Amino acid sequence: MREGFIHRNHMGLLLFAATPAALLDLFAGWRPPVVRRAWLDRSQV
Repeated sequence: MREGFIHRNHMGLLLFAATPAALLDLFAGWRPPVVRRAWLDRSQV
């Protein structure tokens, strides 16, 4: 993050674990964050 590779707001998208098994457990329980809709639909164009 310090080097600017990923923005602080996106850190929640990354998973870290000490072992592969622990990382797989994190993957199994991961849910994407709720974000506002960024795209327009046809009624907005």
